[in-house]
Amino acid sequence: MARNSFDININLKGFPQAQAHISKTKEGMDRMRVSTSGLKRSVGALRNNMLLYAFTIGAITRVTNSLIATYRKQVEAERLLDNNLKNVIGTTDLQIQNLKELASGYQQVTTFGDEQIISAQSLLATFQLTSDTIAQLTPRVLDMSAAMGTDLRSSALLLGKAFVGETSRLKQVGIVIDTVGLKLAKAKSPIEEAAFLLKTLDDNFGGAAQALRDTPLGELDGLNMGLGDLKEKLGE
Repeated sequence: MARNSFDININLKGFPQAQAHISKTKEGMDRMRVSTSGLKRSVGALRNNMLLYAFTIGAITRVTNSLIATYRKQVEAERLLDNNLKNVIGTTDLQIQNLKELASGYQQVTTFGDEQIISAQSLLATFQLTSDTIAQLTPRVLDMSAAMGTDLRSSALLLGKAFVGETSRLKQVGIVIDTVGLKLAKAKSPIEEAAFLLKTLDDNFGGAAQALRDTPLGELDGLNMGLGDLKEKLGE
């Protein structure tokens, strides 16, 4: 069976201008593909750079905020101590500075940071206790907290109340007090009463704070507090 075949050829040889336009269009399309490919690479690179920038800025912000927060605790604790002790008549700037240095010294031999100790000292000052009394109470607050597992401010609050006459609070938390001896000391003078209370605290908790520091974990706490001091400086 015979098949008929039809071939249709469009020849533009007689139309040189049209052929030229088609050639230019093809060249333009090729250039566009190259440009589009380059644009995609540029957009991809920009996206990667923006992600890296966002990650870096985010990390820097988190670290910075952490350093500032550490510094803030130290500044606020010291400022409160300054304010509260200046409300106690007769307190000098030198006495306030001595308490801060005392706190720094106890940080070296206990597991409590100096900003925690200063915060406890500032709370004791709200009971109108003198800087000398606060200095004597500071190690007792540390020992009591270490022995009883309480935070420093709770211990400072309890001892502050005891030193303004509310000694019954000490009995309520299980501290053994010679009631007769306390009455005799109180009858003699406020100084005798204070000395009696200090000795009572030593009899119950003396040396507890340093005992916790003299352990492997206590030494690790000391290292962390040293790093904390560095963070405070960086935060500043």
